[in-house]
Amino acid sequence: RELTNLPAKLKKHEAFEAELTANETLLDNVGKAGEALVADGHYAAASVLTSLDDLFSEWEKLKTATVDRGRLLAEAQDLVEFKRQADIILLWMNEKELVATSDETGDDLEHCADLQKR
Repeated sequence: RELTNLPAKLKKHEAFEAELTANETLLDNVGKAGEALVADGHYAAASVLTSLDDLFSEWEKLKTATVDRGRLLAEAQDLVEFKRQADIILLWMNEKELVATSDETGDDLEHCADLQKR
């Protein structure tokens, strides 16, 4: 997957999750209104029930997709952090390998002390 601009994607996803949470009350109100129509014996009760089933089914799909996307974004963030840390270690190892494979043994005390610090 594309790992570029990950912080912006995470921020956008958090805003999307907040919007879902904010609109859950609206969905509950619509559900209660539909249930009230059915309970009152509305002539289109069967249609209302079908609409409510569809509405809540789509809502659950949306919530599931949102959770899945959040998980994928978190995993992508973990991958970016892992790669950053691995790159740092590889750079350090490459520097140490240069020192370890060097033929330099030191010509004098000062040079030997400098080599030991590496």
